[in-house]
Amino acid sequence: MFTLIPSAFGGATRIRIDGDLSIYQTSEARDAFAALLPLNASAWQLDLASIGDFDSAGLQLLLVIQRTLSQGGSPVTVVDATPAVRETIALLRLESLLPNARIED
Repeated sequence: MFTLIPSAFGGATRIRIDGDLSIYQTSEARDAFAALLPLNASAWQLDLASIGDFDSAGLQLLLVIQRTLSQGGSPVTVVDATPAVRETIALLRLESLLPNARIED
């Protein structure tokens, strides 16, 4: 099961990602994200505290989400990344591919 849950948090729109984000969920996740695109926000937060399984397909989708949201000129911050997310990003040395996002604990 995979869900995206948008909410207001401070001055940003926070999108909590619940569930696995692996090759088996990326199609469903992409469709769920596309449904949120009409939302306007001055800033975005991607809350990754509830991600279970995570692989390179999930990371690729996160990069697409980050790029899509930041194209509107709003900053994107990744918050509460699980160890699986942090380890995958570090393992693949892809921190530099998130130029408009920072990983926070």
